[in-house]
Amino acid sequence: MTRARRALAALVLCAAPLAGQQADSAPRRVVELDTLVVRARRMTQLGPLPGLRLRHDQIAGNVQGATQLEIRRSGAVGLTDFLGNELQSVHLNDYQGNPLQADVVFRGFSASPQIGTPQGLSVFLDGVRVNEAFGDVVNWDLLPLNAIARMDVFPGSNPLFGLNTLGGAITLRTRSGFQDQGVEAIGTGGAFGRRQVKLAAGGARGAWAAFGAVTGFDEAGWRDNSNSSMKQGFLRLDHLRGNTLFTLSALLARNDLIGNGLLPLEMWRLRPENVFTSPDQTRNRLAQFTLQALWNRSERMNVSLQAYRRTSNRYTTAGTVYLDFQNMDGIFDKELEPEAPTQPLCHWLDANHDGEVDTDVVVDPYLGDTTYIPVKLDTMPCQNGVSFEEGGPRNGNYDASPGVVEGTPVSLINHSGIEQRVHGAAIQANWNLPRHKAMVGASVDWNSGDYRTERQLGLFDDDRRAYTDPAHIHPMYFAAQRRVPLNDFHGTSATWSLYGSETWSPRDNLHLTGALRYNHTALDNQLDVSVFPGYLHWWGSRVFNTNVVPQKILCPTRDLASCPASPLPADRPIPNLAASRTADAFTYRSLNPNLGVTWSPWARVNLYGNWSRGARTPSVTELGCAYDGTPVDVNAGQVDQNGDPLPPRYVPRSLLGPACTLPFALSGDPYLKQIRSTAWEAGARGTLGRWEWNAAVYRTDLSNDIALEDVGNINFFRNIGKTRRQGVELGARGSVGPVRVRAGYALTDATYRTRHWVQSAQNSSADFNRNSQPGSQFPNENAAKNGGVGTYNTIQVDPGAHLPGVPIHNLNLGLDLELRRGWDVGLGMSGHSRAYLRGNENNLHRPRDDVYEIYQWSGSTGGSGTIYTGGNDSILLPRFRQAGTVPGFAVFTLRTSVRLGPDAVVSAQVNNLFNARYFSAGRLGVSPFAPSVLGAIGPGGFNYKSTEWSYTSFVAPGAPRGLWLTVTYAMPNGGL
Repeated sequence: MTRARRALAALVLCAAPLAGQQADSAPRRVVELDTLVVRARRMTQLGPLPGLRLRHDQIAGNVQGATQLEIRRSGAVGLTDFLGNELQSVHLNDYQGNPLQADVVFRGFSASPQIGTPQGLSVFLDGVRVNEAFGDVVNWDLLPLNAIARMDVFPGSNPLFGLNTLGGAITLRTRSGFQDQGVEAIGTGGAFGRRQVKLAAGGARGAWAAFGAVTGFDEAGWRDNSNSSMKQGFLRLDHLRGNTLFTLSALLARNDLIGNGLLPLEMWRLRPENVFTSPDQTRNRLAQFTLQALWNRSERMNVSLQAYRRTSNRYTTAGTVYLDFQNMDGIFDKELEPEAPTQPLCHWLDANHDGEVDTDVVVDPYLGDTTYIPVKLDTMPCQNGVSFEEGGPRNGNYDASPGVVEGTPVSLINHSGIEQRVHGAAIQANWNLPRHKAMVGASVDWNSGDYRTERQLGLFDDDRRAYTDPAHIHPMYFAAQRRVPLNDFHGTSATWSLYGSETWSPRDNLHLTGALRYNHTALDNQLDVSVFPGYLHWWGSRVFNTNVVPQKILCPTRDLASCPASPLPADRPIPNLAASRTADAFTYRSLNPNLGVTWSPWARVNLYGNWSRGARTPSVTELGCAYDGTPVDVNAGQVDQNGDPLPPRYVPRSLLGPACTLPFALSGDPYLKQIRSTAWEAGARGTLGRWEWNAAVYRTDLSNDIALEDVGNINFFRNIGKTRRQGVELGARGSVGPVRVRAGYALTDATYRTRHWVQSAQNSSADFNRNSQPGSQFPNENAAKNGGVGTYNTIQVDPGAHLPGVPIHNLNLGLDLELRRGWDVGLGMSGHSRAYLRGNENNLHRPRDDVYEIYQWSGSTGGSGTIYTGGNDSILLPRFRQAGTVPGFAVFTLRTSVRLGPDAVVSAQVNNLFNARYFSAGRLGVSPFAPSVLGAIGPGGFNYKSTEWSYTSFVAPGAPRGLWLTVTYAMPNGGL
């Protein structure tokens, strides 16, 4: 009998008693035995694929992990919940406002479901990288919690895990029918209308094994309009043939999530359940199939092979405030005045139905000049139009005007769809020798993604829910009459990798590790981009002439009887996408090494240190929306009224081209450098009696870091220079009498290391001088800074400023007590210090009521035409009401469970035990739902006078106290 068959026989023998228990209908007597704790050196699978096994003391890093049992007993609703409450250096930023969509921040690096968030962590499920092709985001709701056998978190830029592993990698390995046999059912219900059912079953027969898990989740949510549902299904089949284990798995998910995000602090104080605007719905669909083979050539050598295909689609609908009408400068808005209000409208010929007046061609018989004359059908005097700025501000000003209400759109509804296809293959050879643990491998991953977005202007109801209603919006706003497509994007990437690792143990207590990975990535982007650079309420009016107030009656024939009774907007498609695609291709290469050493000077103490380099190539999203600062002379070829050439005026290329406002729109493809990381870590760990402890210090420096920034009211990705994450981790777990204790503290110092500018018009320390932009008639010295864009409405971020959303101090505590046999009680605490808001990247925002907008006015001397500078003028801006941070907080969780026989457990959990009022994150912003002095108030409290809008802090509120009951039934044992 081979060694593999002996192993299989052992698995079958282990399963036989369980099968006998299922068949036995006689009553069982429960016999409780004393607990015997056996300490052993845990083996850890290193790398995404299985096969290389190292002891914990052979890995040069503070690797943290958890089993299925630990995850289940934590009562976590999702993987992010478990990570945030149980592991060191982890913090959750709930920008989305949904328990299944939080950002996981580990050592200052993010793994987020939100496009535009800088991603720095890799996540693997059975060796398949689940960072999405479009933006490297991680959709945590697609990961099946009850199918996970083990989770490990590897810190640092370990090159074995490939691209995007700047701050760490999270590996998830699923359960198998060989090890997880029996049936498991878990039902949870309680606060916020939450209902969750988890079913899992596994079994083995001979050389075959199967495991399946399904999850159904439904929740009304604790905030208004925030119901969500999740449906997951996982199936794994294993077959042992000779010395080879074949594994085929499938993961399907269909989730509808609503997370209504941040809300103004004042609105939260009135009623925490409020939402700022809605809806904010995400529909995730997933189909993932994986085929693996593990060939045990011998006891010491094996080969892993893997092929997979992953299809992930994401569709979003988001309603928000349309802010492009805002005009806080106090300049009088132009009124809509008919030129001849007592006369009827004119009738014009539009025989080709293109929405424009047809013309007759008249040729001068003497000079031969051609003249195009609009065809007007009227013979009597009529009204030609109105005097106003087409689509101009309708928001009120500093006089007694309340702002225009009738027919003005105030909301923006965004519709986007992302369809992604990923497939790949990998092979890895592993040697588990007494003195050497080595691997060599190769992998290839192909990604493709399609992205399309549309926008439409709308209104708000009394609950601030955005909706479309063309009948009640003025016809001049074409973008309110129908959805306006902005982008149609297709991107592909292919990454080929070669890697290897060797851990040499020259002595039993000394282990030296070296690893190397070579990556070659080719990206290709094709974009149909918007050709309209202006505001959405201008759509068509300045390019296609279909967004103006209809003041002409267009007729299909020259017969006045064919004319409609009133003017109507032209009903024709707008060619708002470029006629030809923009195509770009980029290639990135990187060679990333790793060196590490572990040494055990004493039996219970292990010291380690490592150094590594990593890389992250720009995603297809970032390249599709990258900032191009190349100066372009906008006056080239232009002449003044005398025919003389205009002097050069340079503007960055991106500010002339299509708008880019991700996650809703994209632009052209300038080059972005790949991010490079350099990391080191040193630490110690060991045991002391019944206690385990660890201590570590680390630093990770990034060069060419990428951030999503607002440049001239348009969002772009660009390289911002260097950033740094460094810190300390301390942890201990053990027991004091009957009480089990765990404690983890982390100091995380995440800072910018290069001076740069960030658009942040709601930051009180911003540059509010309009002459600090190159388009000003009298530009100052700041107009040439910031890559030629100028510094108007920007903040200067200096080296040493802390990254927003990363608290410096993080503390996790846990106490567990067995009150009596079968009855456990646990208390957990997660605490975090204050963190800076997005928009306060310079850390200098303060509440102020003395900030002025500055501009320079000019005029001409009497009759000479000479231009003179009149001087500076200033306008008092609205009060900056809030601080630029969210305060620190601590949240407690109480758990208890009672065993009702050998197969059933009833448990209860109270989150936020003391009902703390706290915020996990936030950003600076402006709210139009502000108290009115003169402004007209519309549905939901919308103030139509933008000079009364409020500069404030938008916060991510934590959920209030909630109680859930869970019943778990596992037969015959199920790992309880």
